[in-house]
Amino acid sequence: MTSNAPQPPPYPWSKGDNDDHAALVVEVHVCRDSHGRVFSNHRLQEKLDEDTAMLWPGGGQAEVGFALLTEAVRREAILELLVALTEDPEFVTTLNALPPEERTARMGELVVGLRRQMDKVVARLAEGALEDAVLMMTGE
Repeated sequence: MTSNAPQPPPYPWSKGDNDDHAALVVEVHVCRDSHGRVFSNHRLQEKLDEDTAMLWPGGGQAEVGFALLTEAVRREAILELLVALTEDPEFVTTLNALPPEERTARMGELVVGLRRQMDKVVARLAEGALEDAVLMMTGE
């Protein structure tokens, strides 16, 4: 599959401010309690990451938020494909073998399903996330 999306600098990226990129590491801590509920928290990994974030507008809030959201969408896309693979073990192979126009149409259908699922998740999390943000901003 091809994409018109901009291509990142070659991986692995070097932490800090580099000639062609600046990179930092965000650690995401995931907790699953005895009831199966999932909680998370994140932080910049070390001082170099904090220093790099401070070089970016707004201390890197937008970039970190975008990156975490991108990863969340990627994870959900993987889950959607895993569900499809349980129904049809050849799903991805069949999708890749479709003629370009058909594959584009099928991908469009998959995108609609992915967006629908992400909308449900965001609707469920939005109020609590906003409350957490207010508490964080007020230092409570």
